[in-house]
Amino acid sequence: MIAPVPLTLFVLVIAGLSAALAAIMARAMQWGPVASALVMVTWLALTGALPFLFVWLDLGPAGQFPSFALTLVLVVLLGLTKPGHRVVAANGLAWLAAIHVFRLPLEYVLIQWNGAGFMPEQMTWRGDNLDVITGLLAIPAAVVIARDIRPRLIAFAFNALGLAMLVNIIAIVALSSPTPLRALLGGYQTKPDVLVGLYFPTVWIASVAVAGAVFLHVSSLSYLIRQSRHRTSAVPE
Repeated sequence: MIAPVPLTLFVLVIAGLSAALAAIMARAMQWGPVASALVMVTWLALTGALPFLFVWLDLGPAGQFPSFALTLVLVVLLGLTKPGHRVVAANGLAWLAAIHVFRLPLEYVLIQWNGAGFMPEQMTWRGDNLDVITGLLAIPAAVVIARDIRPRLIAFAFNALGLAMLVNIIAIVALSSPTPLRALLGGYQTKPDVLVGLYFPTVWIASVAVAGAVFLHVSSLSYLIRQSRHRTSAVPE
């Protein structure tokens, strides 16, 4: 049983992040607020239905990984291509960095769930999840970038660090779930197992929180690298 207060906070975090993602997509794609909101609500509905689909298909714990892998591939491709570049160009690196502040309350939720026995310690800042650092740095990084103080360097460092933290989290999840991979690599043996992808609404940790953060980081890094290449090619010989 998930404690109601952290669960309420979690839903609020997801709602806030979803609104922010819809807003930046609306500005970049010129969809309009209603169309962007409908796209985000559709994504929430589709991914929110996955746990019920897993139960119906009797997929077990392993069912959460293929859908998450496909989601990651999708957001990385979007971040590396025109949609991601348009998001950065339309909204700015500072605003995209500021959105990552959502990771602070999310990490607080994970700590509370750990105390309630729903989440293993390695998924929190008491264990091996250091993603709280990204949340703490989000606003300072955004302010420095907005003030044009070495903006490219700060933006690159912040996004590279944040992406590395997400890779670490994904590895922790893979090694904390009851799958052959954990047995093969000698993963975490602490309980409970990480099964957030099998329950509603915690499935949104992967499909909204992690996927959204990956998209923002990949879009920003890809944009910065592309700009750097253009500047280099423009330098006269």
